[in-house]
Amino acid sequence: GLQEVDGDYYVGRLSHIPTWYFDGTVGYIAVYNRELSDQEWGSVYSAIRDEMATRAVVVPSTFVPPNEVLPITDGLVAAYDFQPGPSQSILYDLSGNKHHGTISGGTTWVEEGLQFDGVSGSVNLGDLGSLGEGYTILAAVKLNADTDQTIINRVGSTTPSTDSGGFDLWKTTGANAWTLWQFDGVGPGYAKATYDEARINEWQVLCARCDGSALSLGHNGRSASLTKSPASVATIKEHTGDYYIGRYAHLPIRYVNGTIAYIAVYNRALSASDVETVYNAIYDTITPRGIEITSHNLIDPMVVIAFDDGYTSDYTNAYRLGAPRNIPTTSYINTGGVGHTGRLTWDQIREMRAAGYGIECHTHDHINLAESTEEVIRSDLQAVNAAFVGAGLATPEHIAYPGGAIDDDAINIVSDYRATGRYVWTGPEVVGWWQQDVSWYRLRTQTLHAQSPEDVATIKAQIDSAIEHKYVLFLYTHKILETPGSGECHVDYFEEILDYIATKRDAGLIDPVTIDGLYRAMQGIRTHPATGPMTLHGEATRATYNKTVDYV
Repeated sequence: GLQEVDGDYYVGRLSHIPTWYFDGTVGYIAVYNRELSDQEWGSVYSAIRDEMATRAVVVPSTFVPPNEVLPITDGLVAAYDFQPGPSQSILYDLSGNKHHGTISGGTTWVEEGLQFDGVSGSVNLGDLGSLGEGYTILAAVKLNADTDQTIINRVGSTTPSTDSGGFDLWKTTGANAWTLWQFDGVGPGYAKATYDEARINEWQVLCARCDGSALSLGHNGRSASLTKSPASVATIKEHTGDYYIGRYAHLPIRYVNGTIAYIAVYNRALSASDVETVYNAIYDTITPRGIEITSHNLIDPMVVIAFDDGYTSDYTNAYRLGAPRNIPTTSYINTGGVGHTGRLTWDQIREMRAAGYGIECHTHDHINLAESTEEVIRSDLQAVNAAFVGAGLATPEHIAYPGGAIDDDAINIVSDYRATGRYVWTGPEVVGWWQQDVSWYRLRTQTLHAQSPEDVATIKAQIDSAIEHKYVLFLYTHKILETPGSGECHVDYFEEILDYIATKRDAGLIDPVTIDGLYRAMQGIRTHPATGPMTLHGEATRATYNKTVDYV
């Protein structure tokens, strides 16, 4: 207890000796003869803050009532908005669970949140309890270096073994690479990891998730990466002790060099839609501090169906089956083959293009772009443009790389002629946000080589994944035939897939578009087929968020 003494209370000096005079300004003091609860602290703090505001004094906002912290509170263990409270050395938990953290070392309060020096700054959160049944962690961070840096963890060892336990969400050494590492006690590795890619020196809201059987790591509203696969875990093997932000829990290493603005910890695996909801709440909380997130607003799901080389079946089967279902496709053609046996004719191409189907570039002579000289590439693409103009068509704006062969030098040349470039079978870039800075010349695609019920099931699952996780799915093949060969699609299975897409589209779940339709939508305009001469229909997309768009 407190050993009291009789006499007067003083403000600004010691009560019994005229010394230790305060050098500064006091704006408000309140004294209670009992301990206040966290919620009472918040109410009093807000009242004092409002009073000081009438005197033109700005006091940082803090202590949001727990039921207003985040829209989803089921399973919420802790929520930190990284704003200073009454004590500058405490990171306050706004969840109501009182998991306040102790700040130590090289840290500085800044407008965006808490800045860590990469040398000694960290936060000890104490024991947040068990996450052994699954967890979801969202963390808003901006790091300054591509080095090993732990965001939040509780591990007891860096050497995987049967006794090792815990998890670690960290920035991995390597360009824009992030890792979620979880011990599961199952050899020979005794730990599993999943990955994601997100740029440093930019704000990202990471999402680390474990449902007891799989690990996933996403960012900016996503529960899983668009480009990396989740990892399977047999169990979640826990470690006991304190959780740490900004360094390893068991060793003073891997310090964060950057700023953290928000962390939320749940003791269950949130659904994809729940993750998006919590992310949006965090976004609304941190952006008034001047924080900008480049990739924001998950895209409305779309699917681009494409065919390479310009075979006749693009017209006789793809167009024949797609048009009645109002599902446009994109044909990437080799103009050097137009009119040859088994290839599209210019009359067919003009009819398809007039109907809103995409007719784009696959080079003139199917050249290997990665192995061709600049002179050869430019000559080939100029030949494509001349062929289109000669057929009375505008030059194509998009290309699919023959054989998927491309390199940085070739992309630099291609970009003088085309607006986008698509890989074959692979590619690093998936379009997933309306405000995404898309690497348009590195578009990823999946195969549409459906030749069995199992192939159809796989493609339907990919469509469902695009819907659930909100991204653009590219599907490509070469021919649509009754007797398909390697790299081709059976006509009956193609029709089944079209029906599946049409059903999902009619339910408002996914939008089938051409590559040009996607490209325009990302610029802010979703175009629709013309209904008459000089009549163009379009609508604004969510890509116009916070910007203006010129539409000619």
